[in-house]
Amino acid sequence: MLQKSDSLYLPTVIVSLLHGQMNPKQRCLFRLSILTIYCFSFFFHHWTLVSASNASAPYPPTDEILLDTGSSGNSTGDDGRPWSGDNGSKFAPSPQSKEATLADPRSAIGVPYSTARFSRSRFTYTFPVTDGPKFVRLYFYPTSYSELEGSKALFSVSSGPYTLLANFSGYLTAEGPNNASREFCINVKKEDQVLHVTFTPSSSNDSYAFVNGIEIFSMPLNLYYAAEDREVPYVGQTTNYPIESSTALETVYRLNVGGPSIKATDDSGLFRVWSIDDDYVKGESAPNLSPPGVRIKYTQDTPAYVAPQEVYLTSRSLGRNRVRNRQNNLTWILPVDLGFMYLVRLHFCETNPKIVDVSDRQFTIYIDRQMVDNAFDVIALSKGNSIPVFKDYAVRIESTGSKC
Repeated sequence: MLQKSDSLYLPTVIVSLLHGQMNPKQRCLFRLSILTIYCFSFFFHHWTLVSASNASAPYPPTDEILLDTGSSGNSTGDDGRPWSGDNGSKFAPSPQSKEATLADPRSAIGVPYSTARFSRSRFTYTFPVTDGPKFVRLYFYPTSYSELEGSKALFSVSSGPYTLLANFSGYLTAEGPNNASREFCINVKKEDQVLHVTFTPSSSNDSYAFVNGIEIFSMPLNLYYAAEDREVPYVGQTTNYPIESSTALETVYRLNVGGPSIKATDDSGLFRVWSIDDDYVKGESAPNLSPPGVRIKYTQDTPAYVAPQEVYLTSRSLGRNRVRNRQNNLTWILPVDLGFMYLVRLHFCETNPKIVDVSDRQFTIYIDRQMVDNAFDVIALSKGNSIPVFKDYAVRIESTGSKC
């Protein structure tokens, strides 16, 4: 057995930063990375009764809408998922807006980026959906379209009382091959059962709003929310931070520590994208792979939809030199906007076959340079080897940067 603190090792630590909004009356996205809670007692009890085998099953969505805006008919994305055009469909926006195609078709990068819906005045999409939390994913390809100049796109996006994007310029924020996407979590109330997404151009005369694709995807009721108000540790405070159901969230980072990026189609049923952590980890560390043959044992508390097994099979380590470990930390530095609350979700899974008992391995966790746990023990939390768990923390970022 390894001795206590024999090595500083974070078994599959995934840092997910999400912002959100606490008060709907604020009408702006509260960069809270704090998730919220609402009533899902029926669903909660359902999960307390399911078998362990069901815990590893993919999540079956109640709502799945992939809208290829500005196009007609059906098409298939590069990942094989089917998209439907909004021309003449029940999801067509109001009031009337225009369709656009790429000025240079050779620059197309696949569905849904080849066409766009645009307008120099406000337009709204209305989606009939079931009640409960939804992923809302917006896709943008800021380039020159017929009769449109890419640099003139400046607009805000809202959903009900929430401002999801304010003065957004996809032209300035696009990544990779000039495409940008944003992911939000919004709770649809039982009395509503409809989701509105509104695009409003800037007040500048030549500004316009556009969108290439909209995805609405239901999520498990207890992925970020809970049956009753729950609380998470509040970094730097003596009290916990309450999580409420009235919060809209925006994903900031979703990292697969020590492993490759994970495509949406390789996620555990929720079509999330997990990025590599290479650009954010600081100091010397080495990626670790779990021993061959390891099988992740999902539970009712951490079912498969929380994160795919590929997330839990990789990690980073400083090694087993105890002297060196006392002098170094394994740190991720994640640039974020100041003045907001964030939720930091860390995922763990101990897959070393030699680590089976409480106190076999313990380590300290710091967030924003403040200690949040001085003897974190994965086995104590998970109750066994190869059993995944996660831990949430709330932190308000007031000064430069966030370190996890």
